[in-house]
Amino acid sequence: MIKAVIYYDGCLKNLNLTSSLAIWANKENKVEVFDAIFIDASYGYKQNENQLKTSLANSKEQENVFEVIVTNSLIAYDNGLLKDTVSASPILNNYYIFDQYGIHSLQDFADKELLVTYNLEKMYINGAFEKL
Repeated sequence: MIKAVIYYDGCLKNLNLTSSLAIWANKENKVEVFDAIFIDASYGYKQNENQLKTSLANSKEQENVFEVIVTNSLIAYDNGLLKDTVSASPILNNYYIFDQYGIHSLQDFADKELLVTYNLEKMYINGAFEKL
C-alpha cells in the first residue's frame, strides 16, 4: 500500500533521489524495505495518471515495506486519485515536498491544516506551498 506521496522539483534530478529517500524513510518510519515508484512529468499528465492508477492497483499491503509515489508531476497534488490510498484521516499528513534542503511535510508549507477536501493542485498552482 502506498504510504506517502513525495513531490520533487525536476531540477533536483542531479541528486541521488533513491538513496536520499531511502535514508529518509528508514529514519522517519523505521522500515526494512523501501520501494519508490517514480512518475516523470515529462510523459504528460494523462500518462502519469495511467501509471499512477496501475501502481495503485499493483500495490500490496506488506509489513515493514514503505512504498511511496515520487514524482515531479502535478499528479502528486491530485488528491482525488490519492486521498483514499495515503490518508485514513481527514488531515493530509502523508504528502511531502523534496527540495535541496531535504524532505518536508506539505503541512509545514501551509498556513492551516490541510484536509482531504482541499484542492491541493489549485493551491500549489496559486503558490500556497512556497513558504520555505
